[in-house]
Amino acid sequence: DRCTTIQAAVALQRRIYARLPTQALCVRCRYDEAEGIFVACTREVVQASGLRPVGSYKEVLSKLPDCKMPLLEAAAGAAKLGDVAKVDACNSLLASVEVEICVATASQAIETGDQVLRSALHNFESLNMAGVWDAIDWYHEAIVQTKERDIENEARANSHLGAVYKDVLKSKSGAKKYFSRCMELAKALMPRNLHGV
Repeated sequence: DRCTTIQAAVALQRRIYARLPTQALCVRCRYDEAEGIFVACTREVVQASGLRPVGSYKEVLSKLPDCKMPLLEAAAGAAKLGDVAKVDACNSLLASVEVEICVATASQAIETGDQVLRSALHNFESLNMAGVWDAIDWYHEAIVQTKERDIENEARANSHLGAVYKDVLKSKSGAKKYFSRCMELAKALMPRNLHGV
């Protein structure tokens, strides 16, 4: 509570570890450290509308990987103590961390794909096809990262791919394939209203 940044709080907790009297307390503190980082990184990610803002991946990718080591140490310590509930809690939080990192990586891939596509369309005298294919690769990377993890970003990446096939490559069949997949994913998100998104 007295620390102004995540890094300051984590540094203070790590100084305390050496003075903790029991292994159980050490396990609890390591879990609390990871949970604190997780909550701080993901608190601002999901808006009241339920949508993730573009660009929200930066803090997640810069700080969330720091959760892994304390969680692994807490799980190992809890296993030595025979605390099955804490081992399960550590594994559950670790799975959530992995999902959030994949979602953030997908958001980064979509944003990078958008930048590469804009550059390919506007920064050259003629259409830069290498840039267009690079953008398509970034969108496919986003789909791979979000498959069965984050329907929203998977739908967003499919929508971007459909737009590239429709507007740039002039392939109606390719565009239809990606737009159809996007609509399937959007239906899976119901009852959320995605009109105009």
